Amino acid sequence: MRNPKNMLAVGSYSKISMYFKTEAEDGLLFYLGPDVGPRVVEYMALELVNGRVQFKYDLGSGPLTLTTDKLVSDGHWHQVIVERSA
Repeated sequence: MRNPKNMLAVGSYSKISMYFKTEAEDGLLFYLGPDVGPRVVEYMALELVNGRVQFKYDLGSGPLTLTTDKLVSDGHWHQVIVERSA
């Protein structure tokens, strides 16, 4: 196995794209990170909180949470796209 030639650029870029349909107000859509433990350092998570999509992440500089204004717990299909670059 070989690392890609653009390894440094790939390590500082993430894109998550998905469709979902739910009537639940709270839930986990996506999680990338270590198992829960005493010291979770770097992670990314997409969650439903009170019917809205929340993107939570900490990539070493401290935690940040972004929340959409739109309610998505309506039983209709929605698409969420999250892109991050360093």
